[in-house]
Amino acid sequence: SFCQLTVQLTVYEMGASESHLGQRVVIAKAKLERDLKTATQRYAWLKQHSPSTLSTITNSVADSFATCSPFLESTLLIAWLSDAAQCKTIVLNACKKVLRAPINADEYEFFKQYVFSSNIWMMQTSAQDDGDRKFMYEALLDIANEMSSNIVGNMDSIFEHLQTHKKWEQVLAIKDETLISRQDHKSVGLLQEAGLKQMFEEKKSENDETLTEMQNFVDSNMAINMLTSTASKLNSEFQNHIRLVMSSYGQFKAAPMKKVERSLSKVENDYADEMSPKAAKLLDLVRCSVTFNTVEQLITGYNAFRRHVEGNASIIELARVKNGFCNDDANSGYRDIKLNVVYKSQNPDNKGVRMVCEVQFLLINYLEEKRKIHKLYSIVREQTYFKMVVAESADKKAKDIKELKFTDALTVGLGSPVQLSLTNDDKNSNSLCKCTVDTDTSLLAMEGGAWFGVVDMKTKKEIWSLDRRTRCDYSKNISYGFHTHRWLTISGQKYIAVQINRNTIKMFQVRAEQQTGSTFGISMFKRNKSSSNSFQFIEDDKYELVYSSDKAESAHISFCEFDDDCKHIFLIADNNVLQKRAVQDINTIICSIELKEQVRASMLRNFRLSADGKFAVLGGGILKKYFYVIDIEKEEQHKMKSGYLSDSVVPCFINGENELVAVSDRGGRIEVWDIQKKTEVRQMLSLSGFRENAHVQVRASASVHNLLAITAVSDDEKKLQLYDVRSWECCYEKNLKCDGRSLDLTDDLKYVTIA
Repeated sequence: SFCQLTVQLTVYEMGASESHLGQRVVIAKAKLERDLKTATQRYAWLKQHSPSTLSTITNSVADSFATCSPFLESTLLIAWLSDAAQCKTIVLNACKKVLRAPINADEYEFFKQYVFSSNIWMMQTSAQDDGDRKFMYEALLDIANEMSSNIVGNMDSIFEHLQTHKKWEQVLAIKDETLISRQDHKSVGLLQEAGLKQMFEEKKSENDETLTEMQNFVDSNMAINMLTSTASKLNSEFQNHIRLVMSSYGQFKAAPMKKVERSLSKVENDYADEMSPKAAKLLDLVRCSVTFNTVEQLITGYNAFRRHVEGNASIIELARVKNGFCNDDANSGYRDIKLNVVYKSQNPDNKGVRMVCEVQFLLINYLEEKRKIHKLYSIVREQTYFKMVVAESADKKAKDIKELKFTDALTVGLGSPVQLSLTNDDKNSNSLCKCTVDTDTSLLAMEGGAWFGVVDMKTKKEIWSLDRRTRCDYSKNISYGFHTHRWLTISGQKYIAVQINRNTIKMFQVRAEQQTGSTFGISMFKRNKSSSNSFQFIEDDKYELVYSSDKAESAHISFCEFDDDCKHIFLIADNNVLQKRAVQDINTIICSIELKEQVRASMLRNFRLSADGKFAVLGGGILKKYFYVIDIEKEEQHKMKSGYLSDSVVPCFINGENELVAVSDRGGRIEVWDIQKKTEVRQMLSLSGFRENAHVQVRASASVHNLLAITAVSDDEKKLQLYDVRSWECCYEKNLKCDGRSLDLTDDLKYVTIA
């Protein structure tokens, strides 16, 4: 029967998603996971093959920290994995030395560039070392807080002395005022562009995580970029203006513009609960200071500046006053008076440009102590960032796999309300061979023989189809086009790649048009239950791949895969060639490997690629007790012979990683191989739930997030089975109505699609 079933995995309550995290945190999480994975692989190899090298690495790291010499991040992580206790001692002792006053500028630069930016702070110490497990960043914060305590004490002593001054009451008489507290205030007019306002005014449902993520992205990137551009136009002019006004009252000092990294940190940490765009709260991108020797000079200078502001409204306007000397709750010890003003450019080239800027009024008594503590503060204020990076992501807070709940989401085929544009020939000639869901759009793609189509799962309607017979003659050759479509994101734009004839793959932009008429690239827009969208599929000629060979009219593409970052496409062509091409230069071949045996396209998906695109596995086929693992980078082919399987079909990489591969046969057997060691590590039978003596065949497989999914069929039964790869136990089973030739798990574990 021509039947397709989609089962939605309703994945328990997992807590807050990562959409609320700032872009800096999201990037740091990804880097931490990537770097630690690589370091773990290298450590494991060295431990087995060259343990003395690990000692050398640790000693090398110790030398680097002792001499404040540059080192590579990967080396430090391997040293940590080798001997965490020794590595902790090396790192923390060096930090104590560098951060102890007086701080040496060169040593601090080494710390900032190589040490503070390292993933080492996200590592956990052992309970044996600390009584309970702590992250390394907590130990670093303890050092910074301890070293700043003496400086804070000095500042508190200064404050106590100042309070005895005969004119101190005049300082306390300077009250806090807030007239303008945002750069998007109507008197300033920044961040009012339509592109920004449209993003932040976009309505979202309670669970619309992608829109929230994109709003955070725009806030922490686009808005900050726009503010720094304005700041660059005004900075020099503002500094000159304040210098002319205040140099006769105190020591003027122009400050550098606030760095983008620091601005991003403030938006994500200090202004997380503010109204969007949160970047509008950045009032000190352009700033300067005036330092006074005495309390009298401070009062005189402050009053003079206020008079200047009141008398020059066309140039400068008061926005806010913050008197730190009146703050009894100040726990840092440091105090000053900050005045924010709206500065209006007088440069004809910057007509109409204005921005809230900052002037700090300092007492010289605090200046030296401020210099001492500033570098320590730059560490302490990153506490929130560290906490967010090490916090378990939503995906990793998963309960036991056995607690996953499954609900039917959509059925397409016999008895289904979904109407497909299929001819009788389509229905009778071939079953569906590959079906996949894109969770961003809730679109279901299906291919089978000459037909390809897309169904909107929310409206339950077919919205696009291709009749591939108009471009090729399937009556002559049907051994291609079975498993070749793929949802992709390229340069922020959603695509779907489709093989439209024997030797051509085309890519189509997928665009969603809301009822408002605005069109979004799908990667910039995630649907929710209340959204109403139509979709456009727009052919993009620059990504059209045309395969040709000396076989001329018989040249064809048998299989097609992409790596996970969508940078490369991999083809099995003419049954005997594996090609790698760059997506951005799609008709140029990077490497071409002549296969030791032919691999013909079939309904069985016998070609799989690891997520990173470094390895491929080829099922040998029916009655062949071997399969091939291909190291694509080295262009090496390794034949793996099984003493357990009767065939070798539907292989897949466990979790998409290039470590373990599961291979199956038509007897219901599954064998798991370690491709690095080139040996089998597990043998299983997929007979659970089938009647006794049933002849069970494994038809398809897929693996993500510690799940191995297979479809298995007997003469009268068809099942989906899920295995927990940590224990290799079958943790879920479901009876099917379809043949199970196609099986796909979405990366977010939201959908499993079977045909």
